[in-house]
Amino acid sequence: MTGHHADDAAQIVGASVRRMRNIRGLTLAALAQASGAAQATLSTLERGQGNPTLDTLVGLSRALRVPVGELLGEGPDPGAAVVRAGAGAAGRRGQVDLCLVHRIALGPEVVELIDWRLAPHGRHNAAPHAGSEYLLLISGRLLAGPTAAPVEIGPGDLIVFHSSTPHCYEALGDEPVHAVAINRYPAGGSSFATQPPD
Repeated sequence: MTGHHADDAAQIVGASVRRMRNIRGLTLAALAQASGAAQATLSTLERGQGNPTLDTLVGLSRALRVPVGELLGEGPDPGAAVVRAGAGAAGRRGQVDLCLVHRIALGPEVVELIDWRLAPHGRHNAAPHAGSEYLLLISGRLLAGPTAAPVEIGPGDLIVFHSSTPHCYEALGDEPVHAVAINRYPAGGSSFATQPPD
């Protein structure tokens, strides 16, 4: 490719990589490590500059879990983003298994959508942090909320609480707990991505 066609292709690839990286909640450094590409190369690429090698594109497609064609602008309509199951950053807080599904920056706040799981009889005590937590229970039974006054919830129930005080989660019974968590916190505050794993 030469001229403006190469520029157009670089911009398409850069926009695709940036969009997919943000959907998965990955930093440039994390994507660089996962793909084997240099962080400076990815930064240049996301700005719509440079000419990535086939090896770079293949590494990115593996790290982002998408076909190379999607990086080139082929595939799903860019108006609809799909995050495949298990594609987000995974972590563990105490006995809770978490997978970041999506992060949205909303001015002074950040909202994270998290796939949340706790083994039968599992318990986790969380330290206070800025923001609010919303937990929609999909399956199992859970005792959750501020440590001073936790509430029992079942499938379909939603619990909402400020996370500025100690809070806890305890699986009740022999069934694993599965929930969707939405965490809201100030931009630049503690988040799923910035908390070190336990």
